[in-house]
Amino acid sequence: MLVLTAGVPEIASGILSHLESQSEGNRWWQLIGNQVTNPSSLLLCMPPNASGTSVYKSWLQHTTVPVVCGTPPGWADRLEEGCVENWSDLIQTFFNELQHFLQHHGWGEVPLVLYGHSFGALIVAALAERLERECKEVQHLGIGAWCAPQKSYRERYPEHMKVDFEKLKDPKVDLLFAKEELRHFEFLPEEFFTHSDGAILQTARCVAASLKMLQQSWACPKLTCPITAFCGTHDPFVTDKDMQGWNGSSAHFCLRTIEGGHAFVHARGKDICQEILAQHVR
Repeated sequence: MLVLTAGVPEIASGILSHLESQSEGNRWWQLIGNQVTNPSSLLLCMPPNASGTSVYKSWLQHTTVPVVCGTPPGWADRLEEGCVENWSDLIQTFFNELQHFLQHHGWGEVPLVLYGHSFGALIVAALAERLERECKEVQHLGIGAWCAPQKSYRERYPEHMKVDFEKLKDPKVDLLFAKEELRHFEFLPEEFFTHSDGAILQTARCVAASLKMLQQSWACPKLTCPITAFCGTHDPFVTDKDMQGWNGSSAHFCLRTIEGGHAFVHARGKDICQEILAQHVR
């Protein structure tokens, strides 16, 4: 297990990074940059809950391959859309929209490298399984800061399931109530609660929808592609032991520990890119 140390201060929370940029659009998949006619790989990314493409814009300086980011309804600039609460529908739509996106850019046969952070990691893991089932080449899967799903979320985090989902997603929910409920979640640092009222309420709705999906059945994926799991040394939400369980999803598994908390995706983009792309980029 390799430890990657931080060279710059870690951003306190990735949940609201989309507030730094309001030009992300509202589509399921967006090309952030590095448009290439015949790339050797594509890097598909999924942000942490409620976030959007701005999480990965800094990654463009660390790779020459096209960087593409997914954004579920209700997250980031898709604020006016209702959050999806059905897990199967979410994965199916992401898969369908990805096929349209790849064909539009002429990248239908280009191999894919996937990375997701926090709840976004669970989304890309399910998507990788679906892609392999459809005989699409997945070169590598990167999992950031999310536990392996052998144990149900309810078993692992029983306190989280005491949250009033229905009230939390109500557009008229009281701000103080939303803050009180969100304090159950270790992945939200204290700095999060200094953001705007609107941003906090948006995150509350996204978290409530994700919790509903986490109650739905989904088996740990079985993949042929390599998996690299990344765990922050000071992450209060997930430990390296929790993430070690991803080794049951692939015969080619590696765990990397990165100095930082739950939101290391911001400060450690270079290390993550090098780890998951080094073998695949010409």
